[in-house]
Amino acid sequence: MTQRKTADTRMDSRISPAVWAGGGIALAAALFTRLRVGSPLPLLHLLNADSILPPLWLTGLCWLSSFFLSGCAAGFILNCRTGGCAAAWRLRGAVYGLLCLFAGLGWYPLLFAAQALWLSWLCLLAAALSGILCLACWVRVRRRVLLFLLPAAVWMCCLTVLQLVVLLRR
Repeated sequence: MTQRKTADTRMDSRISPAVWAGGGIALAAALFTRLRVGSPLPLLHLLNADSILPPLWLTGLCWLSSFFLSGCAAGFILNCRTGGCAAAWRLRGAVYGLLCLFAGLGWYPLLFAAQALWLSWLCLLAAALSGILCLACWVRVRRRVLLFLLPAAVWMCCLTVLQLVVLLRR
């Protein structure tokens, strides 16, 4: 029994290639979106948001990191095999996690290409809420996924508050 538990723990401690593939795919999608839409600087200057936002290099780094971590979490979620009652939480967590990822990807073009300020904020709010719900589901299944999801969800919440402050200042 002890040998099997040790083998399960050792096997469980390694991160599968699906996790890294998910992170790479999400990072590539974020970079493609950023390159396709263009620079955020003209709209940020128009909104006079320079005084509120952190430096642009830090914002970009956090934005890309959150997509990489969300993609890693998606790879972990889709690769996780659990049975019993945990399977229902796994499915809910997968739905919320993918919703968070896609809503986060949709935010950038809505804000910086279409300049739909309030609609992009609603999209960002949906990403933040679904990230929090995904966290709540995955606490019950596997806590390791929280290493990936927690920083991404915190960033989405911070970005939601920042955009709301910018919008209310207008």
